[in-house]
Amino acid sequence: MVLFFLFACESVKDADDSADTTQVEDGELVDVYADLEESDCEGVNGQPVPGATSYFWGEFTISEEQITGEERWIFLANDAWEDLGEGDCEIVWNVIGSVSEPTGCMGCNFAMVATATLNTSQTTCPEGLTDGAETLQEQYDVFQAQDGTAQWYFSGSGSQFASGYFTDSQMNYISEPACKYF
Repeated sequence: MVLFFLFACESVKDADDSADTTQVEDGELVDVYADLEESDCEGVNGQPVPGATSYFWGEFTISEEQITGEERWIFLANDAWEDLGEGDCEIVWNVIGSVSEPTGCMGCNFAMVATATLNTSQTTCPEGLTDGAETLQEQYDVFQAQDGTAQWYFSGSGSQFASGYFTDSQMNYISEPACKYF
């Protein structure tokens, strides 16, 4: 999966309560990611730089030991990027995977071993942003709390990267907002 980009290419901003974009309602996951908000990602050292507030979002269905779904890298364009003719966009991956034992988070309930394949028909970002990310592999450890919330961790490092919700057959996550400059 692509989430390794979160730490390699972006400067992470402070958490924003509005980043929590999913909830459980009547036992079903509800996606409200239209409520994502831009962070202060207008530039660097007071200078405007083309870029965006970015989020990673995923939603998955679990059937026995198999996991399917999608992940999105969402970009909310800043003014400087819009001045270049760009706008809000998303990179979309189709995900297939399986349930495994957690390795980086000893208190986690399970791990998700996954392969993500770029979905070019749903991706709306400029081509250069997807270079090298056509097929990705990742393993996540997931902690499920009794209240229906979930915390997501990279299995390799044990670092938390997102939070979300789960039901008996579905789970999702959203990362904190981060600035990405081009």
